[in-house]
Amino acid sequence: MLLNYQHKSRITFSLILVGDRSLLTQVGRIPQLDERLAVKSMLQPLSREETDRYVAHRLQVSGITEPIFDESAMDELFELSGGVPRKINRICDLALLVGYADGMTVFSGSQVEAVSEELVGVVPA
Repeated sequence: MLLNYQHKSRITFSLILVGDRSLLTQVGRIPQLDERLAVKSMLQPLSREETDRYVAHRLQVSGITEPIFDESAMDELFELSGGVPRKINRICDLALLVGYADGMTVFSGSQVEAVSEELVGVVPA
């Protein structure tokens, strides 16, 4: 119903769906929705260079002026995340939280790896 809403022959809003690859399959199962989508785009994982720029930008926007992930940390971050922004965010978020608690100002590859292992810790049964 929302996608049919127009005012004086003018569309008054855009609907943007964002998700992982399975969203395309889900949308494809609803022909009434699928045929109304003007553009479909699949975002690919970031390259190593794009990952560097992405992290630098996110840190700059948050007010960080000095680099806090050294080269080995960025290598490890890219390796662990595969360039997927959601995974980059999760690893960096936990690294920054642990770093704050431990009074760290710069992160190495081994520290990023240790933080990542905490994300996949096993919950006792």
